Amino acid sequence: MVQIRDPNTCANFNEITIENINFDWFVDFERTRIVGAAILNYRVLKDTDKIILDISDQTICSIKLNGKKCKARSGEIPLVGKYLLIDGQFSSGEKGKIEFQYSTSSSASALQFVESSLTADRTHPFLYSQCQQIHAKSLVPCMDTPAVKQTYTANITVPKGMQCLMSAVLLEDEGRPINNREINGSEQFVQFNFLQKVPIPSYLFAIVVGALVKRDISKRCAVWAEPSMVDIAHKEFEETEKMLEIATELMGEYRWGRFDMIVLPPFFSFGGMENPCMTFVTPTIIAGDRSLTTVVAHEIAHSWTGNLVTNASWEHFWLNEGFTEFVEYKILGKIFGEQFRLFMHLSGWEDHLRMCIYETFHPEHPFTRLIVPLDGQCADDVFSPIPYQKGAALLLLLEQRLGDPPRFEQFLRSYINKFAYKSIVTDEWMDYLYEFYDDKRSILDSINWNNWLHRPGMPPQKPTFDETLLKICKSLANKWLYGSDKEINELGAIEFEEMMTAQKEKFFSLLDVDISSGSAHSFNHERIEIMEMKYSLNTTGNCDVKCQWILVALQAKWEPIIPIALKICF
Repeated sequence: MVQIRDPNTCANFNEITIENINFDWFVDFERTRIVGAAILNYRVLKDTDKIILDISDQTICSIKLNGKKCKARSGEIPLVGKYLLIDGQFSSGEKGKIEFQYSTSSSASALQFVESSLTADRTHPFLYSQCQQIHAKSLVPCMDTPAVKQTYTANITVPKGMQCLMSAVLLEDEGRPINNREINGSEQFVQFNFLQKVPIPSYLFAIVVGALVKRDISKRCAVWAEPSMVDIAHKEFEETEKMLEIATELMGEYRWGRFDMIVLPPFFSFGGMENPCMTFVTPTIIAGDRSLTTVVAHEIAHSWTGNLVTNASWEHFWLNEGFTEFVEYKILGKIFGEQFRLFMHLSGWEDHLRMCIYETFHPEHPFTRLIVPLDGQCADDVFSPIPYQKGAALLLLLEQRLGDPPRFEQFLRSYINKFAYKSIVTDEWMDYLYEFYDDKRSILDSINWNNWLHRPGMPPQKPTFDETLLKICKSLANKWLYGSDKEINELGAIEFEEMMTAQKEKFFSLLDVDISSGSAHSFNHERIEIMEMKYSLNTTGNCDVKCQWILVALQAKWEPIIPIALKICF
């Protein structure tokens, strides 16, 4: 058995593990905190004299160990965080429970309380959480490491008229009224109950509370949003079930019961977050034409890679995101064709991986490794496109070198079944890869593993990309940059409209490069105005396309774009 290390936790998770947590919370909007109890059910892995949990800024009122009040010592490890240590004699195989009565801090890093004025409908305040990578410890005392997976149940009390959702199955859509004579004003609150029966790491603990309504997409898929957004969101995400069916055919059984989505208010700073049973998405992907719902494919893919099979520490983050990016492109390839799948890989290599290595970092920077040593580093600080794109490129290279894509898909399913419900490191994945492809060891040995996994910079070997869709982008960009006025006037909208969003982004990127270099002398303000008129760029609902268009127009110093740029920013 592999001994797992995680330099971003204080917890003694190799001696004791948490198997289940029972949450009993009251969401206090007035004081922007959560108050209540958490019962951690533990199992001892080997004899020890302590339990160490990660904490961050909670006010702990009482602690019980197996029903008896106990004391705990707090401390801090520099560059890692604070901890709570409970002394005792714990024997291998023993089970028990720790009960905390506590409240979170108003500045808990996992929680974002938002005033009603910042929501879409401006009728109720809003709460959402974001625990990834190491912020669950501000929500609950826990082993805040992806090496530990636990199930959970939750009873959450919120103000009447508000809906609570979590990264778990909601047992009843409507909250249960509370009429407790011992609690003054209890009739003003309702309680929601949740069950997560699949073990998950702490970074996937999630809660949302707001004025939300639901629209069903299928028997297992629904979308939640504020009332003014829900019908628009429902129309945008109508094909979610289709994507989920394709993913299930590719990756095997969907084990989470439900795949629901919550459209968060506009301030949510991520495209999506793969919280089980309740994926968080930003409203900026609602373009009106489903052109940005490819984000959903990524979050669906996480249901297998990341959520079901999880990186055991953030040093191996590529096992989550590189695999998920690869599976996302597989899903999109089955919908839009193999050329599009390979275009996405090419775009990831050139526009994300190469750019990040050469412009954000530099080729010798340690953060450009696929496996990043995190001793003395905050896991949040190393977040970048590298584990996504370098990891996906490695998997594409393997698929191509091994030469049998259907068999590689079989390997993916077998890998998931082998490690489902577990947290693993890269060596475990590699060992299983060699076991599965025992007849292809010479091909696997041709991979420069040390450079791929441990050396900084661009990968030592490059997959084969299909440039068909890239050539379409280049052809159209060259017409706008260097074509005659007659050629520009003869251009129709269809060539641009038939492009996928990723192609449109590449088209604008090509324009931007030549404009900034000063070589595109023909691309004047008159030509920009013609482009906007032909493609209706100022009014597109596709946020990614609009942002790229704005950057090009600003680079060309076209002043009419300024109010549009300010509007999208504020």
